[in-house]
Amino acid sequence: MESAAVGTPVVVCPGFGDQVTNAAKVVAQGWGVAVDRPAALADGAEAEEEAAVVSSYQAAVRRAVEEVLGGEYASKAKAVAAGLERAGAVEAAV
Repeated sequence: MESAAVGTPVVVCPGFGDQVTNAAKVVAQGWGVAVDRPAALADGAEAEEEAAVVSSYQAAVRRAVEEVLGGEYASKAKAVAAGLERAGAVEAAV
């Protein structure tokens, strides 16, 4: 993740594949917050139900962004970047 290399805290909204694992790592290391995507609605769901789910998800993402901007996440993200640099960064891995 590029954000780790430059020390930027993140809000991760994982959908599939390695995104779920990456989100768990970010949260465990303390340099970001994960917001799970809402489950798919059943076919034929009412428009009001869909609007409520979307609104709830948007509010959760907004809260996560506010949390990341106001918390200790930036210093932890910088520490992750420094650790990657000490380890030789991408150049050492290739």
